[in-house]
Amino acid sequence: MENVLSQITSTTLGDQDRVEMIIQSPEMQTWLLNPRFGALLVHGNGRRHDAMAPTSVACALLIHVLSKKLHFPTLYWFCGLHASGLHGNPLGMLRGLISQLLCLSCCRCSPDDQDGPDTQDVKKLLRLFQKLLRRSVSQLPMICILDGLSFYETRHQSDGLGKIVKELADVARSDPPRLILLLTSPIRTNYISVQREIAERLTVAEMPDHVSGAKQGLNSRRIMSFTEKRARRLSESLELRRNTR
Repeated sequence: MENVLSQITSTTLGDQDRVEMIIQSPEMQTWLLNPRFGALLVHGNGRRHDAMAPTSVACALLIHVLSKKLHFPTLYWFCGLHASGLHGNPLGMLRGLISQLLCLSCCRCSPDDQDGPDTQDVKKLLRLFQKLLRRSVSQLPMICILDGLSFYETRHQSDGLGKIVKELADVARSDPPRLILLLTSPIRTNYISVQREIAERLTVAEMPDHVSGAKQGLNSRRIMSFTEKRARRLSESLELRRNTR
């Protein structure tokens, strides 16, 4: 994540403005304020299919605020940075999320759970993910941010990615909410957003194809403050709901 954040000032003004546009979009603000919003998919719609696209920077800023400043339990995966090698696939992504869950202090796990991520069965991994999520003792729902899904939309990976996204989106619609799910892609997805049984579970935010850069770039301090204020309202809303039950 820190590697992505360090790239902010080296991107073009247009890309920096796109980052700000993503975070300030109405859909993103609703996602930040409403824990029952479900799953949000953001199409960055930039010109390049980059591993560290504006969507990646936006995700890194959100993770920094939600996890480091407001202490929400947060899971994340940058598909573009894991596009090859042993973990460069949807199964590797799911294993990565489970490994992060096992490391969180709010997650109670048994010795048997530690061996779970070694399986190649996506259904078993999804069951383990949900079991660990239910065991979380955190008073806050889990934040899950998956960036760059288009990197896994290949002929051999799309089906597995679709199964995982569908399952996570269903968890994000549970009541009370146990998962707040953000999905992004630097370009329009050609599988996730067109498969009906997956698309109907998502809200899709489309960024414009062209961003001029007229705002003269991203003020990361201002955008972090902007995001933190709204995330604090989410935390306060969740606290209010708990106290009124």
